Amino acid sequence: MDVNFFDPTWLELGMASDIIEPPHLDILLLNYLQGAEIFQSARMLVYAVEDFTVLSNRDEIERYQSMVERLRTLLAECPALESFAVAGGDGALLEEWPLALVPLFPAAQIFAVQPEYVEFEGGAGVRHLTCFAQDMAPLNAGDVCYTFQGRSEDGQTYVSIILLILAELPAGAEIDPQTFYPEGYFDDLENVVETLGALEAEAAQPDLAVLDALVASLELTLP
Repeated sequence: MDVNFFDPTWLELGMASDIIEPPHLDILLLNYLQGAEIFQSARMLVYAVEDFTVLSNRDEIERYQSMVERLRTLLAECPALESFAVAGGDGALLEEWPLALVPLFPAAQIFAVQPEYVEFEGGAGVRHLTCFAQDMAPLNAGDVCYTFQGRSEDGQTYVSIILLILAELPAGAEIDPQTFYPEGYFDDLENVVETLGALEAEAAQPDLAVLDALVASLELTLP
């Protein structure tokens, strides 16, 4: 399978060397947000859906398959996505959320905002803004991710793009050093979700319209 973008003149592409399950093609966007301090690499992961069944853990197989089915249903039924923008709270689990997300992270997805359909050559998917966390620390400008989850028209290939973006967020709550529980955390989270839900495309870095165009330029050539 070949994976290309039509005209990524602002990106340099590379291949990741780390191997994780399930098997996939890992494409690095090497000069993404060049000069900015970001905590994870910008990458696109391309999976053969059949490879989700080779995992050793049955629960993980079922979770990946549920994500594939979730995305298939969304793209088949094409419901309005406004109601799919959600904020997490106590006990909010990835499995309970309506939007697909691969790979599975060892962290909670704490909100999903601005979901939109995006089509590309040979497939389609849904993008949204989100954030992952393992604690209740205040969110910073570089904690927000743009993610696109897509599939090929024949349903045999799954594409996941996860890119950190920079966006101005409301000031977070102070953390109590005695309890490590920030007062007003969920109020802050609600403010962040409201801010990002109203975020204009050009107010993010990179511009969200540029990222949507990058996704739309994706071309999958299947054997």
